[in-house]
Amino acid sequence: MRCAISLHPTVIAQPYRHKAISSNHPKILVLARMPFNTQEGTGIALSALFNGWPKGHIAQLCGESAIMLADRIICDSYYGLGMEELRRVWPLRLISALRGNPAAGGGGVAPLGGVGRSGIAAELRRYLHERGWLYPVDACLSDGLKRFLDDFSPDLVFAAPAEFALVRLTRQIGRHLGVPVAVQIWDNWMAQHYRKGVGAARKRRFLDAELRALLDEAALRFGISDAMCDAYSAAYDQPFHALPVSVDVAEWYRPLAERGTPAQPFTILYAGTIHRHAAYTGLEDMSRAVEALNALGLQVRFRVLTAAPPDDELMSELGGMFTEFTSADNRAKLLAETGAADLLFLPVAFDTESHDFIKYSLPAKSAAYMASGTPILVYAPPDLPIAIEAARHGIAHAVTARDIGQLTEGVRHMLSNQAARVAISDSALGRAREAYDRPVLQERTSRLFAEAILKHGSGSVR
Repeated sequence: MRCAISLHPTVIAQPYRHKAISSNHPKILVLARMPFNTQEGTGIALSALFNGWPKGHIAQLCGESAIMLADRIICDSYYGLGMEELRRVWPLRLISALRGNPAAGGGGVAPLGGVGRSGIAAELRRYLHERGWLYPVDACLSDGLKRFLDDFSPDLVFAAPAEFALVRLTRQIGRHLGVPVAVQIWDNWMAQHYRKGVGAARKRRFLDAELRALLDEAALRFGISDAMCDAYSAAYDQPFHALPVSVDVAEWYRPLAERGTPAQPFTILYAGTIHRHAAYTGLEDMSRAVEALNALGLQVRFRVLTAAPPDDELMSELGGMFTEFTSADNRAKLLAETGAADLLFLPVAFDTESHDFIKYSLPAKSAAYMASGTPILVYAPPDLPIAIEAARHGIAHAVTARDIGQLTEGVRHMLSNQAARVAISDSALGRAREAYDRPVLQERTSRLFAEAILKHGSGSVR
């Protein structure tokens, strides 16, 4: 039985510092592909939003195979969605283990971590993904899930459904419980689904219709950036609220003035997942840029900090002579490494497919980078939200073309120009406090939750 399980994940990071959240803390059911965790974007975003929420007032539905990542600091009550709830086309029900996350569904290419996969299996998985075969084709409220929902009896459902079946499941849960639903969108994931294969156009129409129905029914709709909210408000004719990943500024901030002038060998740090739609090619380019700088006599090291080191093949592909891959097995190490680096690197992929997927998104690590006090270098197309943040608010030095020469010069500038370093550090800190500080975003979101619940109780929300 999968209901209300108590988890002991393989790796549990250091807890977030809990702060009181203003409101009466309604009971919230969270639905997402990934559970609360400190290792990947969805889990980080959820953990930031619900940090400090009473654990008895929060429960989560997530992919059955992803539960091993779940963070018990935020939530104790999880239900793993499996094939009883997320229906697959036959015969893939029998071979769903081909997927990296067989129970939870898609959402694009999975982040790359320390678990290897044979080249043939990876190519087969990619082929099937592109043609929509690996996505669940429908959703169902199983008896076990109904019992879990009824036992928890939430006041509101907060869902981040990043595929067709989870959209369907969210609507079914909302109708079953008769409570308001809040929908969060973090990436432009719908643009990546059903692009090829038999019946792709028909499947896209079904997805669009189901998503529009959910957004029409929802009491609240959230996007991750102002650009996303503007675009989706126009596309779906519904209001969206911006809800980026927040950060506890006081926890992350290490004043630059207390560190002194940086000295060789300099350290550039990337901390986060290695995702083909985000950091993947940027890490390779930075490895080449660092080699060029060392050849010019500037001693620079590039550290890539992930939850688990990637496999040897990937390290060989993305790394270089002066690149080091290491893991952050606890939160204290992540904070220390971020605060000790001379430059933080925030890359985004430049290819067309990735651009369509992340064109409205902010990387989950953005706010933490801004709050750290360490100067940032952004490597991203100029129309993406993180590059826009750099241009408008001065939170980073931005290289907006995929060009190793420009990247090399940007790194040299940010390691040698102390005035530029101080200006960027100060601007990023100010922007983090203004737009991403956790207590501010939690208070605003809690108020919206409370208003939606009260409005629903008055009978004016379906």
